[in-house]
Amino acid sequence: MVRFEDDKLVIELKAGSAELSVERWTNLHHALSLILADISLSPEDVDLSGGYFYLFDFLDELMPDWKDVKKMVK
Repeated sequence: MVRFEDDKLVIELKAGSAELSVERWTNLHHALSLILADISLSPEDVDLSGGYFYLFDFLDELMPDWKDVKKMVK
């Protein structure tokens, strides 16, 4: 589900449990990374001036900042 708040776009993915949520997030991030790797291997076949900027931004936003990562590994 997607919802819009004052200063952000919130995307919720149902996973069933906290453990499955982490697995789903890491699988999504890995899949997006593979797509970007494919693009980088054959950039002549892709119009990078188009919507790929949004994909890069989305992938970046999926990653926690450093202080949150430190909390996640405790």
